[in-house]
Amino acid sequence: MDIIAFFLDQVQQLYKTYNLGSKLSIPTALLAIAVLRLLFYSSNPKHNADIKNIPIVGPNLFVTGRFINELRNQPDEVVSFNARAEERMLPQYSLISQKNLLGVHSVKGDLTPNLARLLPHVVDEIETAVAEDIGDCKEWTPLEIYSQVARVVSKAGFRMFVGPDLCRNEAWIKLSIGYTATTFAGAEAIRKWHPWLRPLVYRWVPQLQAVRKMKANALALLIPVINARKAANYQMDEEKPEDMLQWMYDKCSDAEKNDYPYQLDLQLVLGLATIHSTTMLTTNVLYDLVSRPEYIEPLREEIQEVLAQNGGIFTKYVLEHLKKMDSFMRESQRWNPMNFSGFVRKILVPFTLSDGTYIPAGTNFEVPVYAMSRDPQICPGPNPDIFDGYRFYNARKQSENEANGHQLVTVTSYTMWFGYGHHACPGRFFASYKMKLMLANILLKYDVKFPDGEVERYKNMEFETNNFPDPSKVLMFKRRGGEGV
Repeated sequence: MDIIAFFLDQVQQLYKTYNLGSKLSIPTALLAIAVLRLLFYSSNPKHNADIKNIPIVGPNLFVTGRFINELRNQPDEVVSFNARAEERMLPQYSLISQKNLLGVHSVKGDLTPNLARLLPHVVDEIETAVAEDIGDCKEWTPLEIYSQVARVVSKAGFRMFVGPDLCRNEAWIKLSIGYTATTFAGAEAIRKWHPWLRPLVYRWVPQLQAVRKMKANALALLIPVINARKAANYQMDEEKPEDMLQWMYDKCSDAEKNDYPYQLDLQLVLGLATIHSTTMLTTNVLYDLVSRPEYIEPLREEIQEVLAQNGGIFTKYVLEHLKKMDSFMRESQRWNPMNFSGFVRKILVPFTLSDGTYIPAGTNFEVPVYAMSRDPQICPGPNPDIFDGYRFYNARKQSENEANGHQLVTVTSYTMWFGYGHHACPGRFFASYKMKLMLANILLKYDVKFPDGEVERYKNMEFETNNFPDPSKVLMFKRRGGEGV
């Protein structure tokens, strides 16, 4: 019913915007929905549309062409990521803040520079988690793979976020996975209330009550870990744990170090930003692989070949030379983005573009990156409307100078899957390593297929501009005899 209500609301806005008449009949409503989707999917450069005003969730500009970089170069005081995110998440009620940048700075300054050295910890965690959460599978075994991927992703991520003890704590794992979904559900629920009523009712919104309970339970798990580190009284940096908890703690003021809810929020934001986004992409890659099994053996052979060149050990070198896998993942992401639009921002100060277009304060805008990714003038290789798992692999071979521009982690004005501008995802390198390690473990250790009777790729689920794999779908796993890592 929520989706129906959403579409009817958008149709009413479309109706008013384009003056379609005085009465809204069912046939006209259906036609208007079709027009709305056509406008969204067609608003890309090949239609010569630099800016389109499309009424999706209120007045919204869809920007393409040369104006993307004009807006990208504006400071946060003019073009704001946080303001738009807060409209969506309502942090004063959902209890999650986008403003604290300590985690972002620590990912950039601590985690990413040390990934190569600390990668063995991640390898260990993923190998252990795959063995536990996918299991022995001596016979063909059905698994709701989204849930299992989420567990592996969480364990590997939290190994570098909070260390080896909490990352394998079952209560922490369940809280971390559930917290993200519950927080988004809570924000969605409170947003349905009139702004004047939200301060009065938020305490009784069930999803937000669940968020508060989850935070209390998570805090009870985190406090002993922090206290144990305090008691250790490390005298030298070499003695300290190497994880985000310690790196961020060391950057905190004395007051912040003793503010346990604050320390918890730092960890929860990391999970919020990483768990489900990484899980969605990995699940989509698996759905695409199983629906195109001709890619499985070549990717498996690439893993074995690159591993053999490196003594059978997963390292940064190995992961960066899995070029066919990287290409397949990027193509899967192109076809199955988590969001059909990107570079989602709010204009805080009236702004005039170079062509004289005036954008008033309060205007929301985004870029229709999914539509742009299907533009043959932008997408490398032939026929962007056909899935080609080697599309970006071939593009990398054609030009050494442009090879880096076709990697999974590359961010450009037309590939914004990991964000764009000042707020591009700083953890995308870590996310890429986790996903490749998990996929490599699965391909080397298991055969994977659809259940009997399923022959086509599972359809994604769409809501507003969001797009995600169906988490209820099953894949069949069977351990490969005498093979694996």
